[in-house]
Amino acid sequence: MNLWIEIKSLIYRTGMTILRFLWHINGGRRMIVFGKSFLLVPETVFPSYRKLKLPKGGSHSEIVKYADYVQFHSIVNYVEQLKDQPVVVDIGAHHGAYAVVLGKIVERLGGKVLAVEPNLKSYRILSKNVLLNGLENTVVCESFAVSDENGVTYISALGSQSKITREPLEKSYSVKMITMEN
Repeated sequence: MNLWIEIKSLIYRTGMTILRFLWHINGGRRMIVFGKSFLLVPETVFPSYRKLKLPKGGSHSEIVKYADYVQFHSIVNYVEQLKDQPVVVDIGAHHGAYAVVLGKIVERLGGKVLAVEPNLKSYRILSKNVLLNGLENTVVCESFAVSDENGVTYISALGSQSKITREPLEKSYSVKMITMEN
């Protein structure tokens, strides 16, 4: 049984490697989510699973089972109802999955999305995804940490599990920290 699981895992990883290669050749990963079309950097981590895909139609198109999906659906549904040039703040924007989807929604209302990401590697991917989707006038990307005080903190760069810490840890570096008010 373990051998079968290892074989399936190898096939999946090989398939994903081929897909990422094809996405690079095509200039990015094309997706339709919640009725909006996106072009993403191939390395973008986007909330999706093989057996549970995000809907290609509107936010009410299917019931979801997992927390990421419920959260994503709830936020999209809420933002779709906003009026009068809304401002949405995405703290810890990572690669911009939320920022680009929400950016497309608020763009039609003349609103803005502030996408804050202190991890420099993730920030670069976030910025590219914003540009690839023509959202540079709607989604403002900033690279700093948000906290209850201004100063300097450290980020432990662990991909989607990165975290800010008061003291330097392994694979960490210092980042600017500001309050929401500032």
